[in-house]
Amino acid sequence: MPILSLHEHRISLVAVFANMAVVPLASLVMLLGVAALVSGTLFGGIVIYINNTSWLITKIILTILRAAIMLPCHGVNVSPATILQNDRVTILCEASELVLHVHEKNHDWLLNTGKPSHWARITEPYLQSQGINQLDKVIVSSTGPLRPEALEPVRRSLKIHEIVSTHASPIPIQLGKFRVLILPELNEEVVSALPNEHVDLVCYGRVRTRRSPRNSLIAKITPDLVISSGTKTEIATNFKPDQPYPHYLYLKRDGAITAEQNGDNLVVHTFCGTELRLTARSR
Repeated sequence: MPILSLHEHRISLVAVFANMAVVPLASLVMLLGVAALVSGTLFGGIVIYINNTSWLITKIILTILRAAIMLPCHGVNVSPATILQNDRVTILCEASELVLHVHEKNHDWLLNTGKPSHWARITEPYLQSQGINQLDKVIVSSTGPLRPEALEPVRRSLKIHEIVSTHASPIPIQLGKFRVLILPELNEEVVSALPNEHVDLVCYGRVRTRRSPRNSLIAKITPDLVISSGTKTEIATNFKPDQPYPHYLYLKRDGAITAEQNGDNLVVHTFCGTELRLTARSR
């Protein structure tokens, strides 16, 4: 159990009770196997009965294990990171949609869940590593109707208190003194609707227009850091992390990106090892 909690960040609440039932039965199966080997040379007919008994006990063991994992809340996610947590935003991936996790004032919520493959490969392992067992809110940004079956993998893994559907509207987040703006989609209409106010960090998802309005966005909100998926041209143009403001980070190049409030600083670190430190401006 300690190894599972440290490596998989997950422990089972029914493992002890399941083992109390399964281990004696498994030992009996092993003894019956030895008995079948010994008696096979002396009494050939009795081996059939011994093997059938072993098969039946094995089926009972499998039934017990399957019943154990079907119990609600049979396992919980655990992590040392849950002891002392700063408010933070983690951008996990941007393929078909922007997926990010927000921890703010001891509440956790998720923007989008991604494709089933992304959920199983990226999002769910990340949430397990953070010791998260429930989400206060899941925001689904979609231009179409919300499909309940798309959230079934999430419901099986985590308890969700609220599901909100939004049509890619801007999402402002306050991390202490820092203003973070999340744009699930970027287009001219979204940029024109934004107020002329400074934002410390802006993260935008897929650009739905042929011409990217990124420069208009930067001119309007003057961010210190811009996070996006990144095209080949953008990555080639903005490749230095220590360049003058704004800084640029790209999910395709830097991997998952976390912005964490730490006192008067906003510490931004990436999966590939890049780290930036933003200082709060006087408001």
